[in-house]
Amino acid sequence: MSQKKSSSNRGYTSGGRAKQPASSSKSQPAATTTEDLIEDESNLQNCMLFWLDETIDLDDGHFQNTIQQLRAVVSVTHVYNRIATCYKHLNQVKKHKVILLVCAISGPQIVPRVHNLPKLRSIYVFDRNESIETSWTAGWTKVKGTF
Repeated sequence: MSQKKSSSNRGYTSGGRAKQPASSSKSQPAATTTEDLIEDESNLQNCMLFWLDETIDLDDGHFQNTIQQLRAVVSVTHVYNRIATCYKHLNQVKKHKVILLVCAISGPQIVPRVHNLPKLRSIYVFDRNESIETSWTAGWTKVKGTF
């Protein structure tokens, strides 16, 4: 099931949920604010944020608060919980640069597929539980950090 909501140019898209086994290891400290995740980005007016998290709950109050904070920094924000939908929409972007915020579970599957796309400006990996192995991020130059 897929849905898309938007108010003016702000929207979110969601799809189904997938589960994968978790490994252990964490390489970098957690960010304290949403702005910390994209502090190195300049000229965000021409950027879109794609957030991919297969375990996201669109009705959760914490999620809604986080989206609100992200939109204060990047007004065009799309949220996906299906890799295929995120990948498809990323390939449809024509005029904007994209910042990809991806959960540690989905990262190993999508980063190799999208890393060389010129429209993809940078990738940030997050792991809420600090339980996923993130050593796979080494060697991917657009991956700016793991939080």
